[in-house]
Amino acid sequence: MITNKYLRKVKFKRYYKYIYLVSLGFLGGIILMSYTYSKFNVSKDTEVVKTTVGDFIFGDVVIGAYINGEYSKTLPQKGDGYIVEKVICDNDTIGEWNYDEWALITKNITVRSKCNVYFINGYSKDFSYTGSVEEFMVPKDGVYKLEVWGAQGGNSLDNGVLSSNKYYAGYSKSNIKLNKNDKLYVTVGGRGEDGKLNNIAKGGFNGGGNGTWDHQDDEALAGGGGATSIQNSLLGDGQLKNYENNKSSVLIVAGGSAGNGMTVHSDYFSKYKFSYGGGFIGGVGGTTKSGNSNDYTIFNAATQDNGYTFGLGQSTDDITGNYNQEAPGAGGGWYGGLALTNTVAATLPYSYAGGGSGYIGNSLLTNKAMYCYNCEESADDNTRTISTTCTSETPTENCAKKGNGYARITLISIDW
Repeated sequence: MITNKYLRKVKFKRYYKYIYLVSLGFLGGIILMSYTYSKFNVSKDTEVVKTTVGDFIFGDVVIGAYINGEYSKTLPQKGDGYIVEKVICDNDTIGEWNYDEWALITKNITVRSKCNVYFINGYSKDFSYTGSVEEFMVPKDGVYKLEVWGAQGGNSLDNGVLSSNKYYAGYSKSNIKLNKNDKLYVTVGGRGEDGKLNNIAKGGFNGGGNGTWDHQDDEALAGGGGATSIQNSLLGDGQLKNYENNKSSVLIVAGGSAGNGMTVHSDYFSKYKFSYGGGFIGGVGGTTKSGNSNDYTIFNAATQDNGYTFGLGQSTDDITGNYNQEAPGAGGGWYGGLALTNTVAATLPYSYAGGGSGYIGNSLLTNKAMYCYNCEESADDNTRTISTTCTSETPTENCAKKGNGYARITLISIDW
């Protein structure tokens, strides 16, 4: 007798293989869907693991690391100051670097892909002399190093021969925290013109004073060098002289040196070193002593709150209009240097001017210092000045630069 229970068993056995196949298919479909979903939705690789071949692998992505153009067996660490210059992936995968997670974000990934990540050690932007202000757009939140080199004055003409300028401009540096899309304005100082017979030798861009010539002799004094400065706002053409009533916008300054001078009777000079640019004092005040024992003040030092005027070195043709004064232009700076401070005749045995002062006193700056050639030093944090005898044709840290000024902005750490 066939019972219902028996019939149910027979029916179950008859369809068992179909139920089994359907179950397998269903399970396979789930696995396939999961696999497909994972392949098309890899969005973040928050961890990477070093492999024996030196690459980094996570899930469906292999990462190749390059630091400053060289293949690296290790990833740079978060906070070391590295930024990603570019990400290049194969198989049409799109890769972006996530700074918060310090990880690679991938999009459009359909198959196992490799992404090469190119790290660079910070970000550096150099500014050479152009004769105009330049804008800098901050690319990333972080701490940046500001470096500025003032410009040198020109060479003077002595009996038809140009004499080399031994006066040097200043160098200033500091760190500052900046935010992405902040704007800075960089004004690089220009070298003063060489002395010219029957003509004015113009001072360099950003505050250098003009030099004059002697009608009677083959002598012509050079123009002073301009300062190099960085501001966080733009006023006028960006030269320091425009910021006299808005000094808080000026971040950092390296003073320029005066044009080359000549000493007719060097034994008349009783004291002090003469022109240098930069430092909390730009150039050192001095006196001459003439043959009849009368003392004459040549110039006073430019300081943090005094000088010829804010941002401008003195032009000697502005003193009396008498070109026989035969003196070089002073250097530009936070306060510009001074040349002759009296109206004595050109028979006095001198032809000198002062350099401009540097500046690092803005409260936004940290780790700051000024360097100047054979100059007076200061240990105060806002006027820290270090004397150096280092000079270079190219912009070199802690050294005076010959010729035109220069500036450099470098990303040294990134905020996350």
